[in-house]
Amino acid sequence: MEQRDFILREIERIGVLLAAVRRRIVGKQTSHQEVRQDLLGAAARLGVDLDTAQQVSAETLAMMLTAGGSLEPTRCWFLAESLYLEGLAALPAATTDQGEDLLLRARMLFELLDRGNIRLAGVTEARERIEEIDTLLRGGPQAA
Repeated sequence: MEQRDFILREIERIGVLLAAVRRRIVGKQTSHQEVRQDLLGAAARLGVDLDTAQQVSAETLAMMLTAGGSLEPTRCWFLAESLYLEGLAALPAATTDQGEDLLLRARMLFELLDRGNIRLAGVTEARERIEEIDTLLRGGPQAA
């Protein structure tokens, strides 16, 4: 029970951090490099390797998160949100293709969460992020 409480508190803390990063991106108050540093710091606290998540194929990433037959919801959500944020930060830059690739990877992970009907308290629901990513990929307005 203590470990579960610790994990929930950590998710909550990281959720607050990621929400702050998103606000800075949308408000154009941060650089892609600063976003990357914040995400790497949060990833280290969760024991998640963001570089690997970006280097392997989307299919391999999905397999890594479903090792043992069931999805690891916390890591999946964190990776999905991190890829989404980094993609969001990269879109206005010269790295638009990189931004789109990151958003597509994030969308795939949010799809896994949505299909599994997985909800984590205090974080944006997967369906909402999927719709937002679809709008961004169609060239719609950047997230508000």
